[in-house]
Amino acid sequence: MANKKFILALCALYIAGLIGVSLVAAGGFFIADGLRAFVGGEGRYAKSQKEAVIALADFARSADVPYFSLYERHIRSPISYRHARELLEAGSSDLERISGFLVAGGSSPADAAKMVWLFRWFHQTHFFQPALETWRTGDALVGQLTEAATELRDLVEGGGDRTRIDEKLTEIRRIDQELTELEIRFSDQLGHSARAVESILYTVVGGLALLLSVCAAGFTAYATGRLRVAAREAAQRERRFEDILEVSADWVWETDPEYRFSFLSERLEVVTGLNRSFFMGRRRWECSADPDADYWAPHKTDIEAVRPFQNFEYRVTDKSGRQRTFRVSGKPVFAEDGRLLGYRGTGSDVTTEVESLQQLALETELLEATLENIGHGVGVIDKDLTVVAMNSLLFDLIDLPRDRFEVGSRFEDVIRFNCERGEYGDVDVDDHVASIVETCRKFEPHSFVRVRPDGRILQVRGQPLPSGGLVTTYYDVTAEHRANEALQLSERRIREIIQTALDSFVSFDETGTVTDWNLAAEKTFGWSHSEACGAKLATLLGVDDAAAFLAHLTDAQTERGTRHNVHCRSRAGEDLVVEVAVTPQLGGEMPVYNAFVRDLTHQSRFESVLLEAKREAEQANAAKSEFLATMSHELRTPLNAIIGFSELMAERTLGPIPRQYEDYPGLIRTSGQHLLSLINDILDISRIEAGRYELRQVPVRLFDVASQCLELVGIRAEQSGLKLVNQVPIDVPEVFADERCVRQVLINLLGNAVKFSNQGGTIAVGADLTTEGLEISVNDQGKGIPANQLTRVLEPFQQVEGSYSRQTEGAGLGLALVKRFMALHDGTVTLASVEGEGTTVTVLFPRSRLVQEEPRRITG
Repeated sequence: MANKKFILALCALYIAGLIGVSLVAAGGFFIADGLRAFVGGEGRYAKSQKEAVIALADFARSADVPYFSLYERHIRSPISYRHARELLEAGSSDLERISGFLVAGGSSPADAAKMVWLFRWFHQTHFFQPALETWRTGDALVGQLTEAATELRDLVEGGGDRTRIDEKLTEIRRIDQELTELEIRFSDQLGHSARAVESILYTVVGGLALLLSVCAAGFTAYATGRLRVAAREAAQRERRFEDILEVSADWVWETDPEYRFSFLSERLEVVTGLNRSFFMGRRRWECSADPDADYWAPHKTDIEAVRPFQNFEYRVTDKSGRQRTFRVSGKPVFAEDGRLLGYRGTGSDVTTEVESLQQLALETELLEATLENIGHGVGVIDKDLTVVAMNSLLFDLIDLPRDRFEVGSRFEDVIRFNCERGEYGDVDVDDHVASIVETCRKFEPHSFVRVRPDGRILQVRGQPLPSGGLVTTYYDVTAEHRANEALQLSERRIREIIQTALDSFVSFDETGTVTDWNLAAEKTFGWSHSEACGAKLATLLGVDDAAAFLAHLTDAQTERGTRHNVHCRSRAGEDLVVEVAVTPQLGGEMPVYNAFVRDLTHQSRFESVLLEAKREAEQANAAKSEFLATMSHELRTPLNAIIGFSELMAERTLGPIPRQYEDYPGLIRTSGQHLLSLINDILDISRIEAGRYELRQVPVRLFDVASQCLELVGIRAEQSGLKLVNQVPIDVPEVFADERCVRQVLINLLGNAVKFSNQGGTIAVGADLTTEGLEISVNDQGKGIPANQLTRVLEPFQQVEGSYSRQTEGAGLGLALVKRFMALHDGTVTLASVEGEGTTVTVLFPRSRLVQEEPRRITG
């Protein structure tokens, strides 16, 4: 019985030991799985925290809001684990809520349950307290990280200084480094905990080994093995975590020592649609769409120097031909003996991000180019009244210093600057600035004209933006305003001119209705302005056929400004003759006709009197010419007889004459020849004035004619002690003219020169070819002609006034004949004279009269 009891006791003890071993083993399994769950949670905690920091760095670099949203999504995992720890430490019994936070942090529901129970059983034990304290410290740093992230967002979105942003980013990286060190420490502490649990289990199992069978010992060994696996997993996770602490992306990759891909995670195919086999065994640049691009050189330099790299971007062509952009980060991996095993890292497909940034850059460049090339000044302020855009023309229009204002300046500062330099006149600066800023905060459409101190006039228009803010445009309308002022001034002047004009001014439309009527029209026709405007023009002018009258004035075929003579009547019934000049004024809805009306009634009567007087004068002149011609013919017959008989007497053809009468025949012949010459000149003038002088035009050699004329007057010149000089070149061009007229012109000019020259003087005949034609000049050194008589001496029977003129014979027809002969040849006569020095008479034959033109200037 005792043995049986002993055996039963042993059995009971064995069973108890077996149960104890079973319980210890089960506890060991549970503790091992719980520690594994904590290790896995720590890995997700660390990965999420790292990805959040990377997203913050991208946000600080690009200011893209999606990066900050990505940070907020990643940081939720550490925050969720913190909430779970706080509830567990507070002893909360709401296990479902605690598990919910752990699941939100990334743990599976099963792992979450194990973590809750393991924490509740062992959180106050000495081997769990260090890891728990590290957890608390890490959560505090996560809180600092969230505060720093919020401050970074405010700086970036507020357009803060880049230096402050970089300082804040440095603070975030410091927090990240401290968290990394805490996470490594947490992993080590969990490893120590696992080993401590292992030691305890060894002790318990050793004590129970005396009572348990081999099965119990094996069972205990199995439990111990599970603990060792958990420790190894913790160490392996620790090493992997250290490798990818600084990277987090879409897929993981590894290369061999030759930098060829040896491993790519399945996420590559999910994210990009590219087959992993395309990359395996190939170097990164061998898979690129542009392996020879310049951006590969620094990357290859980093690889060859075995340096880690971050955020390197390169392009790969997918199956559809589209170029995708990959962003990769990696670090070298070494064996325990220091050998390079290759590189390990992560990659992301950032094609959409790069394309969006490129499109944004293009749109930004296009917007900037549009603003710079638009024809007016443009300024944009946001809802906070901060300047977000200003083009160059705006700086020029309002004379803003570019070194003082730029994008990011406050609108209030711009207004204050303008106030202080007197842009708005003599105003209270603070009050005026506050008033303008308050008005702008209403963000309402506005438009006004602003006159700058320099006189420029600006048209300012503002339009609100949908998101708040204003777009303001500035137009320089100085020229337009001045043109309008000039136009108004011109209109006033034109109105004054019209009102004070001596001629009547009338405006009427296409129906003949009068729209304007000046003072002269009131006086001429007797209708006031108020009576005339709105009435028919034909009625006011007393025209019977109104339709024909209006059609005549507004005929489109009539040339602008054509004058029409119209017979009409005034209001008092007086018959008038008026001249109407009509000009159409087009461009409006209905054409308007402007007419100047001149009263020709008195002028017409006066013209009739003048025409009658002219006709009578012409008849008298014709009678005079006829009388002179008749008298000249009647006188020539007896004169020829007198000259003939005087020559017979002088030659004593019929016998001698008494001595006392010997000189009489010569005197009679000389007087008769002089009288005959005078009669011939009168006949020539009469024929020219009557239009009956016929030219016999032939090529005339001026040198020969000049020589002949000089011979004819040579005897008289010699008797007067004068010297004659022929300065006409032999090769002067011939003139197509009447030779007798040319000879008579030169004889008359030379005769006058001999007649009025002083003894011992020189008379010269010269020729000069000019651009206008051929000039023949006769120059003497006589008494000269007074300037006030130069025109008069060219008229018939006119001589220089004074006693000297009476000392010479002549009737004053020489120069008059010269003028008329030259007129018959389309030429002119010019006199230049200085009293006491002499006279030069120049006759001009136009180039059309030259038989041969020479391109040289001829001088005597």
